[in-house]
Amino acid sequence: MRILIASCLAALTLGSLAALAGDPPRSKSAPDSGSKPAAKPAAPVASQRAQPDRSEAEREAVALAFVRANHRELAYLLEQLKAMKPDQYQRAIAELAQISRTLANLKKNDERRYEVALEAWKAKSRAELLAAQLVGTPGPELEGQLRAAVAKQLNVEIQQQRLERELVEARLRKVSETIERLESRREALVESRYQTLVKKGQRARRLEAGDSAPTRPARLKGED
Repeated sequence: MRILIASCLAALTLGSLAALAGDPPRSKSAPDSGSKPAAKPAAPVASQRAQPDRSEAEREAVALAFVRANHRELAYLLEQLKAMKPDQYQRAIAELAQISRTLANLKKNDERRYEVALEAWKAKSRAELLAAQLVGTPGPELEGQLRAAVAKQLNVEIQQQRLERELVEARLRKVSETIERLESRREALVESRYQTLVKKGQRARRLEAGDSAPTRPARLKGED
């Protein structure tokens, strides 16, 4: 089942986490009487895996803080993924850290765009996890939840496009005002810029003439 979910979600963002959502890990209960006892894990070898450097630890902290604040279910799945598939966990952390940094930069430059972009990420992440859960445990309830999540995602996309249209219209208004101002003062601007260029050329010519003129020798006292 786990392999089936992972293959179905290969194209999804954070597909490994979504696969875990569809087939959560089993509880740590006692093994069945007919099952073999689990082998003891080998002792960790220091040379096999180096300790993460400071940049990796900071990246992980940024990613986890972002997810815990905006998608708690995803944070739980990250914990499961870290224990089961550490390599995929690191890839997920790298992607989430990049998303967090991108949104943080957007927040500095444009608060409205940031808010809508964050909602878009939440909606997308929620829909992807529900899709994975539906693969693992299909049923009408999950189908309804996924349909509602997809509808919300579409609503946020429409909100984003409306905001972009509003910003573009504001920019177009400023451009139109600039065009109107230039056209209304066309003759005056032409004359002003013409005079500026002429004076600049005359000043450069005087400086050139002064540099090329021969230097007169200094006259001694008493010489007539």
